[in-house]
Amino acid sequence: RFILATAFSLISHILLGWSWSMLGGVLYGFFAVRQRDAGPAHAFTYGALSVGLSWGILVLYTVVQMPGATGHMMTVMGEILGNLPGSAIVLLTLLIGLLAGGLGGLVGAQLATLLRRSTVRPS
Repeated sequence: RFILATAFSLISHILLGWSWSMLGGVLYGFFAVRQRDAGPAHAFTYGALSVGLSWGILVLYTVVQMPGATGHMMTVMGEILGNLPGSAIVLLTLLIGLLAGGLGGLVGAQLATLLRRSTVRPS
């Protein structure tokens, strides 16, 4: 489930853009709660890790493919954001990915809970 959510996050990021990558977290949170009654903390944690890992893979790919251009971009972005070092830009990027994935995991968990409650019939 974690690998599937990470792959889904990576593919949606590449095909649709960075803002859609949190769908991997939504997917994980939905199926974690739906299949094994995991709580929201579990959905948040693994949703965050799935999206954070996919963003980390993309950052690593970019650095390996274009080290000079990526280093220059990180330096310029650091200067724009108050003379931060380039590594802080990478950490900030990963932090945003972790938060997006965690929130996506919570959304998925709540969606699964909502669907489960709506399908339960009173006795």
